[in-house]
Amino acid sequence: EKQGKLADAIAKYEAALKIWNEVEERDKRLIVGSQFSLFAGRTSRASEQPDDPLTMKILLARAYMWDGENQLEKKKDAEAAAAFKRAEPMFLDITRLVEQHWPTHPRTANNYSYLGNLYFLQRRYADSAAAYRRSLEIYEVQEGAQSDNTRYIVVRLAKVLRSDGRESEAVELETRYPAKAAGPK
Repeated sequence: EKQGKLADAIAKYEAALKIWNEVEERDKRLIVGSQFSLFAGRTSRASEQPDDPLTMKILLARAYMWDGENQLEKKKDAEAAAAFKRAEPMFLDITRLVEQHWPTHPRTANNYSYLGNLYFLQRRYADSAAAYRRSLEIYEVQEGAQSDNTRYIVVRLAKVLRSDGRESEAVELETRYPAKAAGPK
């Protein structure tokens, strides 16, 4: 995306995913092949080479979402809708799969965060809020109410609520999760 070659990245992710899908059984091997790299403390960065089908699927779904967001910025609503339509089933599949095996893991929360963002871009505020609430629930239990991840989701969820005309709910949420006090300078 940063190099302006998002279409090339999408094509390569699609080709790689096709290979993985032809080689491995659907859910069983996907989880077995992905569990070690998925939870080894790594994050998917552009500089990393995806080494398993789940990571590849996440990267492809994110690329579709970013493509849709870029298309929205260019006022190309039909192209954005098509990109989002490609991203959604992948995010749903990934999220269900990971949640099935690790229902309260921060990576599950992260996947719900991606869904929340995707739905927000589509102006599907109820779906976005539900996804962010699930992400918030997991992060709060796993990392605490003041963790950076929890705070990020609170900010995103408040933005969704405000976009949906639910200002009082956004204020209530922000009251329950106040911003961290700034430390000494």
